[in-house]
Amino acid sequence: MAARLRLLAALAPLLAATPALAADGAFTIFVGAEAGSGYDMPGRVLARHIGRHLPGNPSIVVRNMPGANGIVLGNHMAARAPKDGSEIAIVHNTVTIDAMMGNEAVRFKPQDFVWLGSTSPLTNTCVVWRDAEAKTFADARKKEVKIGATSATDATALVPQFVNAFTGSRFAVTRGYQGTTMIYNAMEKGEIDGVCAAWDSIVKWRPEGVRSPDLRILVQVGAKPDPTLADTPFVMDLAKNDQDRETLRFLTARQAFARPFIAPPGTPADKAASLRKSFMDTVNDPAFVEDAKRSGMLVDPIDGETVQKLINEIMATPMEVVRRAEAATQ
Repeated sequence: MAARLRLLAALAPLLAATPALAADGAFTIFVGAEAGSGYDMPGRVLARHIGRHLPGNPSIVVRNMPGANGIVLGNHMAARAPKDGSEIAIVHNTVTIDAMMGNEAVRFKPQDFVWLGSTSPLTNTCVVWRDAEAKTFADARKKEVKIGATSATDATALVPQFVNAFTGSRFAVTRGYQGTTMIYNAMEKGEIDGVCAAWDSIVKWRPEGVRSPDLRILVQVGAKPDPTLADTPFVMDLAKNDQDRETLRFLTARQAFARPFIAPPGTPADKAASLRKSFMDTVNDPAFVEDAKRSGMLVDPIDGETVQKLINEIMATPMEVVRRAEAATQ
């Protein structure tokens, strides 16, 4: 985490200088990740339908602004986006954690954004291949489990690290894989035992899900238990004490709004209310739901008022809890 903060601090002047990209006369949806990513898909599916639910039925433009796990886009939305309701963005849910942990590249306060809602929550699962020695979470507390990850700042690395810290598991993380597909391939080849990744990503790889003969699901990690994983241990129930549970709640609270959309700070109240209504009307539109289903995208929407309340609760977390979380993810 310390190395990550130093890197992003060095990049801060560049992040702040990112140019505005909004197209004249269009309603713009910014995406804080590359095209084809997990954040890109909700933005593009929303773009195909939200025009019917916005006043004046404007044309919609999608612009990708990747960088620093969503911080580049967060800085743009806070400092440069117009406040007239013509630009919204889907940002990484981790911007809350980055802001709380004192990331010097962050030039915004998450609670100041107008949170419009989220298309879905997120559950991470730590799974192992069928030949792995560990078959259950109890096994993972007794013996080392080789886990593949991409970068040090990605959830594939962070989740097993903090699960180790607060539950006593023995996940050994190997970083450097170029995406989860490469991790899945490594599991099939026996190079590693498993991965801690988003459950919806794993289901795309193994559509049988919990019934897959190839996988053993050791633990689920999220803001609350996933009902489709009812027989899988929930991380909060495995914490060693109340202090660890409190820290886990801080680390996982953001997963309740995994794919969040925002409008800039200072957006007038009437514009904010209109955008929130348009967002919820869109994600409940049968045409949107069907499109999302065809795209393999989870839809379980959360309204903006609820997300805003959750953001405020996260930002009120005592700093001693934040410091424990930071230590567990270094």
